[in-house]
Amino acid sequence: MITIIRPMMLVLAITLLMLAAACRQTERPPFLPPPEPVPPPEMMWNVKTDYSNLTPYVPPFTMHTRLHDGPLPELIPSTDYGTLLPYASAAIMPDGGLRESKFGFVTMDGVVVTDLVFDQVNRAYEHIYHYSGLQPYPLPQAYWLTVNMPVSGQSYSESKQAACALDGSWITPFDYVNIVFTRDVIMLMRSHDTYDVDVRDYSGRLLYNMLDMEWAGKLSGHSWPGELVYSVSEGYGSVQLPDGTCAFIDIRTGAARYTEYAMAHPFSEGFASVAINTGSFGPVQQLWGFIDSDFELVIPHMYVVPAMFKYGRAVVQFSDDTQHVIDKRGQTLFVVPSGAYMDHNYSGPGFVLYGYDREGYSNTFYTIDLQKINMPQIALTAYSLEYLANEWYGCNLPEGYLLFNQDREIFLPGVGNILLFDGEVMVYYEYTEDYGSQTGVRTLDGRDIIPAKQEVTITAVTRNGALEAFVVNTHSGYSFGYGKDPEYRQSGYWLVDTDGELIVSGYGMMSHNEAEGLISVLGADHFAWLDLEGNVIISIPHMSYMMD
Repeated sequence: MITIIRPMMLVLAITLLMLAAACRQTERPPFLPPPEPVPPPEMMWNVKTDYSNLTPYVPPFTMHTRLHDGPLPELIPSTDYGTLLPYASAAIMPDGGLRESKFGFVTMDGVVVTDLVFDQVNRAYEHIYHYSGLQPYPLPQAYWLTVNMPVSGQSYSESKQAACALDGSWITPFDYVNIVFTRDVIMLMRSHDTYDVDVRDYSGRLLYNMLDMEWAGKLSGHSWPGELVYSVSEGYGSVQLPDGTCAFIDIRTGAARYTEYAMAHPFSEGFASVAINTGSFGPVQQLWGFIDSDFELVIPHMYVVPAMFKYGRAVVQFSDDTQHVIDKRGQTLFVVPSGAYMDHNYSGPGFVLYGYDREGYSNTFYTIDLQKINMPQIALTAYSLEYLANEWYGCNLPEGYLLFNQDREIFLPGVGNILLFDGEVMVYYEYTEDYGSQTGVRTLDGRDIIPAKQEVTITAVTRNGALEAFVVNTHSGYSFGYGKDPEYRQSGYWLVDTDGELIVSGYGMMSHNEAEGLISVLGADHFAWLDLEGNVIISIPHMSYMMD
């Protein structure tokens, strides 16, 4: 007897054979639990199928499987994950650009640990009270998570936040309205109006709640919690007390160090600026000095404004409006000329002296050792000066941009600004005749690495501070234009090496994630993580779970 196989049955038989082969060849990661039996779907014909022995569908060129069958609505703490990476789904904008829509977590081995359940996943960055231009501390080992929860009876949602370990070994509840990460601890605020703040370490352990501290009762109705939470630096924050004094809070223990000072500013390089009241009703009602990390007064109260140390120097001001640059012993190193104003150069080491002459602005750079930089005459009257890198400086001029150091000047006609400069290569933008702008990359000797293009953004890819490549995007995933032809204006990306050679390209959005040392790709149909050479580490289709 000859058996006739109908075409549809033939396709089904081949598909089942391929799936069975895939099941035999796909190794389940050793820490995954056994697959849970999944009930067969309701069919319109009388067919009973057992799916319990099939692995989740794995499309070509992807390396993902799932932690277990069924929904993955939350991060389940585990010490078996290893480093977790976020992955995202895409929303297509009206002009064809892309942006992230929802986020989940995946292991470095490609195991999906959560579905797309978070509205934001960000690497935790240390909050710094005052921008000093100093080298940032190593990033805290945590992720910052956000979910938007609907409000009962309202048309809007409420943002709730949580923190979790990079390896998924712990996660906090989504109980908080804001989270501040410091070098030592995580401060999680339940309200902007009270000191209901949980303080945890980077193992996820709850250290204390600020409302339980004895000093918190003294602040009721008097101080805003942000005075402490947002001013922590070098392990301490300060709060104002009702009696007109202030206290320093050791943020690691919650213990208070009471003082007789009227005000205090955060620590910088081991010194904090503190004030006493003069008792005068005149223009000088407070005088500022400095304490060290042992809370000893080391520089007397003699200045009229608070100051901070950077590279061992501080710019202080006296009651006669004169400025001095002092060292940590309080010794004067430089007296600012009358009529001028000096400030730290916050883009790098040194100072900027602001002044005026008959030509208008007259600004000058000084090194951290108070040596005057030899500047081109035209740069002295420039409105803005900036330190770039490797003893190179720059300024905007009406016809372009001027680069200079002690020995050399380079004028770049038409260039509006330098976005990145490492001493050899620059990312810049220049204006076009239609009052638009275009961005490119060139070397110091004028060789184009990436010719200037309109409607692109260029981001430098670095490894241990060294330039490795460039990420080029159209739209950058956040353009909200009104293009009507997404195919024509589709968001595109390129990864280009430092010689201008293409490494990888595609449609979607590419980002360099410096914290992870990787590159992410958000495509219209998938999300991927790449190494800095463009090799795929993980690739997940946006439809990341399909029944076998």
